Amino acid sequence: MEIITKIFKNNFLLFLILIMAVILRFYRLSEMASLDFDQEYASNFAYRVLREFPIQMIGQGLSVQGLFMGPWYFYFLVPFYMIFHLHPLGGAIGSVILGLITILAYYYFGNKIFGKPGFKIYYLPTVEIIHEHGASGKNLVKSEEQWKRLIPSSKIYHGQIRYYLINFILWSGQKCLIG
Repeated sequence: MEIITKIFKNNFLLFLILIMAVILRFYRLSEMASLDFDQEYASNFAYRVLREFPIQMIGQGLSVQGLFMGPWYFYFLVPFYMIFHLHPLGGAIGSVILGLITILAYYYFGNKIFGKPGFKIYYLPTVEIIHEHGASGKNLVKSEEQWKRLIPSSKIYHGQIRYYLINFILWSGQKCLIG
């Protein structure tokens, strides 16, 4: 019991971030998850693996002709599609789990490289949960342009809150944490 208490005390920030991440990522996941070309490709990939079992070493084609993603992400999603009987929500849950694993990796390597104060400054202002609901990955952008990622997929944007308010909140939060 002492070991568990010691681990919890030493990694309180990690547990707090993970609890918030789990709640925010799974809250209304079935409503927030989209089904577009990327998710359709992941579903078809899982179907082919489960029904025909072809070994594929090439993943989804990218926007440049002849350039392909690796298949490992899609192989990661196959068990989730299998558990959910090929329902698209299986891919969303797999993507959320991968996002949580990414948080653990950021925390571990952030602590090793920057230490805990540096980790807080680096990671917390750039937390993003909206685009982890599907097979399309996140894009890294400058902090001044983060609001552009939030607005198109935000249900709040449509007539209630304008982009400059979201931009101001993100900008002021980053300035408080950094400076």
